[in-house]
Amino acid sequence: DPAVQDGSPVLRCSSLEAEFDDVVISASDYAGSPEEIAMERPPVQVTTIPQVRGQATGFFHVEKHGDIWWLIAPNGEGFYAIGTDHCRFSGHWCEKLGYAPYERVTREKYGTPEKWAEEATRRLKSWNFNLIGAGGDPAARYRGLAHTEFISFGSSYAAIDPLVKQVHWTGFPNVFSPDWPRWCDKLAYRYAKANRADPWLFGYFLDNELEWFGKSGKDVGLAIEAAKLPPDNPAKKALVDLLRRRHGTIEALNQAWGAKYASWEDLAHATELSGTNEKTVHDDLMAFVAEAAELYFRVTAEALKRHDPNHLNLGCRFAGWAPEPAWRAAGKYCDIVTFNYYGGVDLDTETADGLPDAWVRYYELCGRPMMITEWSFPALDSGLPCTAGAGMRVDTQEQKARCYEVYQRLIFSLPFMVGSDYFMWVDEPALGISSTFPEDSNYGLVNEQDEPYEVLTATATRVNAMAYWLHSGLAPDIQVRHVQRRDGKIQALVANTGGSEAECDVAFVVNGEKAETVRARVGAGQEVWVAMTRSPNPPVFVRAIADPDRKLAEKRWDNNRADLVDAAGVPWPQPPAGQWLARIPGWASTGTLGFLDGVVVSVPADALRAFGPPEQIARRLVAFDAAGQPLPCQLEPWDDGWRVAVKIPHLPADSG
Repeated sequence: DPAVQDGSPVLRCSSLEAEFDDVVISASDYAGSPEEIAMERPPVQVTTIPQVRGQATGFFHVEKHGDIWWLIAPNGEGFYAIGTDHCRFSGHWCEKLGYAPYERVTREKYGTPEKWAEEATRRLKSWNFNLIGAGGDPAARYRGLAHTEFISFGSSYAAIDPLVKQVHWTGFPNVFSPDWPRWCDKLAYRYAKANRADPWLFGYFLDNELEWFGKSGKDVGLAIEAAKLPPDNPAKKALVDLLRRRHGTIEALNQAWGAKYASWEDLAHATELSGTNEKTVHDDLMAFVAEAAELYFRVTAEALKRHDPNHLNLGCRFAGWAPEPAWRAAGKYCDIVTFNYYGGVDLDTETADGLPDAWVRYYELCGRPMMITEWSFPALDSGLPCTAGAGMRVDTQEQKARCYEVYQRLIFSLPFMVGSDYFMWVDEPALGISSTFPEDSNYGLVNEQDEPYEVLTATATRVNAMAYWLHSGLAPDIQVRHVQRRDGKIQALVANTGGSEAECDVAFVVNGEKAETVRARVGAGQEVWVAMTRSPNPPVFVRAIADPDRKLAEKRWDNNRADLVDAAGVPWPQPPAGQWLARIPGWASTGTLGFLDGVVVSVPADALRAFGPPEQIARRLVAFDAAGQPLPCQLEPWDDGWRVAVKIPHLPADSG
């Protein structure tokens, strides 16, 4: 008879739960590498970066050009992966409703998954996405977007033989089991049979968010879980064997740990391992985590390479941080190391400065190109509860779009990042997905009526197009360094510290209203003065904004503006002597003043000396609005003197 090439034994028992054991499976005559499934596929035509040239292998791969990692498409041209997750006809199931709300809409609107996929992929390409990320619908394949496959080596095995049990999450497989390699080989064989010759396949995700910290949340969590297992479990045996190799005798372990185990057998029966010398205990348990990570990544990688040497190993999508040995093992065996990271953005400064440090640390540990495979910012004006699920909440779609821009620009600009998967295609149901997975948040590019979020998708269209320029390091970097009044004119000093010449608008906003826009051209490494042709007298408050429409491909935009408070010649009542350094008079405006979020009063050094040394002034410094409410302020060094920075949040019209 023909060989049974994959499968699992099953006991079918209709509507009742049952357990069975004492099952024996016999196998002989290894079936060999899979035959490729013949399939007609259109030629690969995905959006590439022709300026980057690599080897044309017929499949996606990674290359390092100088200090920058690049993806290379099958035709040898550069490719930066810009995807979105869970783009599928069915959307999300809702347990409380008993159906998937999005699927009811798509079935009514399109009829078939194929008709839906035609429109969904058209939209994604128009928004400058080029990849169907995790959980994509097969109907969306071969329509101008690369796609991924999800194997789930570890989570599927954890359902059978766990090191960390699956409860409401993924668990962690018992990689010490003698059956683990055979399991991985079987799954790799199955996926390779269908995909080995597919040039549209970007690569394979091994897993998603395995429980690398166990249930304890500690970096030695896998060792803590192994200790709970019975003595004859392969993981428990491996833990005891590792400790025996590291210490030799139980007496030596007791001395090193500050413990009192009677024998190795006594330790094998213990369900908690501890000692007074916490660092030594931690180091030994971390060595076990390193062995588990080695077995997980080596066995899965070898199985994939054996059956499909053509496609990228995309790692296991760490849930943000993972124990250090896991990063090192991932870098040793994966082509790309993937992780999910829901970071925050400071909407006042439009920066995410804490993120690069964390991501650089990941890269230092793994040494391989990286890809962030989930990130998002649910907005509370969507009508969804947004009570469950990861991500920083924002108030509006406009704020969500600004966060998208800051996050995506940052990812593109890092030399070790080769891809970004936004989470995700469609919103989750308002009633949540299920009792054990109650997510109900606004993650989507489209809502459950299949309507795009216009502000978000317009921002994505503009920002996604910047990937090459930001990643190559050739993008300009415009800064407005200074605004001043000179020779009766208001001037802004505009600098370009980037890698290419830039031409952009410089908008001058006076007293809260747009006054004038001037065009500026700034070469790489140069700076120019840009002046208003009609300078108001007195201007009182001026803000100069370079590239106000954010058309330039820049890593960050928060330094594209600078302010001037020029109150010369403005009459006001004299305050009591010695009390005030400066006052900003009131003004009226019919326009928005929301940008007045950080007025800076420049105070010449001579003006400060009358009030004492700066450190004394800093201790006495206070600021108030016209109603007498205190405002945050501080004294800062500035050029040849000092300045007072005052925080004025969303100043209303007709206020002082």
